[in-house]
Amino acid sequence: MMKKLLFIFLAAFTTQLFSQNISFSFVNARNTNDGTDDYYEADIYIASDTDFILGSGQIYFNYNTAAFGENVDASGNFTMETPDGCILDTAFGSGIFDPVGYKDFVVNDNTTSRVSTAFQQSSSEFAFTAFGITSNVTSTPSHLYSIKFKYIDTNESPNVTFEATDLFTGQFFTACGPV
Repeated sequence: MMKKLLFIFLAAFTTQLFSQNISFSFVNARNTNDGTDDYYEADIYIASDTDFILGSGQIYFNYNTAAFGENVDASGNFTMETPDGCILDTAFGSGIFDPVGYKDFVVNDNTTSRVSTAFQQSSSEFAFTAFGITSNVTSTPSHLYSIKFKYIDTNESPNVTFEATDLFTGQFFTACGPV
């Protein structure tokens, strides 16, 4: 009985929890025009006080409905983009065998003035490290992905912000899995 109590005591006090303080920023925020429509575009950057390989995640954005309309995903006024070189564009190999690091990009209207972007880790931590990626989130901000809102009224301010209330933060995970 004493050995069991000692084991439980040691297990309880030797467990370590690791967490990262993750920060996000808008970089290169700009108004653009494709010849027909006007857009607000921004690159989303991620940084952390602890280096790690990114797993799955989700970010919520608030926006001005007077500028973009309500429910921007359902109305076709929003896109989540993964340009070359951003973290969510990570791929391994070439040809027939071309696994990607991330997939299942999902955009969803959370409320009439908030949109959610999410993604899933699709390759194991082993795949990342086998291809020389020991961390893709560090203290140096890195391009995670980009967003694009289509204006319905360019005279209105975009007022695009990250949703920062507790319920909507902490939606990111480190990469996991040997296979």
